[in-house]
Amino acid sequence: EGVNLLEQGAVLILMRHMTQAQAEASVKALKASYEDWNEIRVSQAQEIAQSLRTNARKKGIALLRDRRDAAMALKEYLQDVFQQTHHLDLEELREDEQTAGKAGMSLTVLGHAGASYLMYVANDSQFPVHLPLVKLLDRLELIGKTTSLKKARSAIDGLLKKGQELPFTLAIHETLERWDDEEKPIFMTVPALQET
Repeated sequence: EGVNLLEQGAVLILMRHMTQAQAEASVKALKASYEDWNEIRVSQAQEIAQSLRTNARKKGIALLRDRRDAAMALKEYLQDVFQQTHHLDLEELREDEQTAGKAGMSLTVLGHAGASYLMYVANDSQFPVHLPLVKLLDRLELIGKTTSLKKARSAIDGLLKKGQELPFTLAIHETLERWDDEEKPIFMTVPALQET
């Protein structure tokens, strides 16, 4: 509640290093300590680390070392958003599905699953549909071949049970991200995908 899509992405990034409650508290603390997200993007990791909220009882250098990875991850995320969008705003994920899909799938630090979550939130809990996903679902023979996002949405909606939209969104986008992994593509390591 009360956070925009960029800030929700920051919570997701911080949750890789701390609990959800700590990540949410950290985002609030960062917003209170800095003028804007660009100021955070260009700050030193040790400065950012001071605003992060964890249960660590350490002080001084030990505390900064403990929070460094989270602070660096946040800086990398903000830099990635800035490089991909040329600003620090992810509201374009609320635009048409093709624009949102292109923008979301370009965010490498957030990853496909994280970006798909933001697209899901941006579209009022509706499953995000975009061309790379449609191609994957066609390869898996879950939907027929199409380049129409409207037809693809209709076919995908037929696959999903009510209440399963978010778990499917996260799982299929994780699969999409790992499909072309050069060392261990997911279709070579997951038995269910090997069979399709």
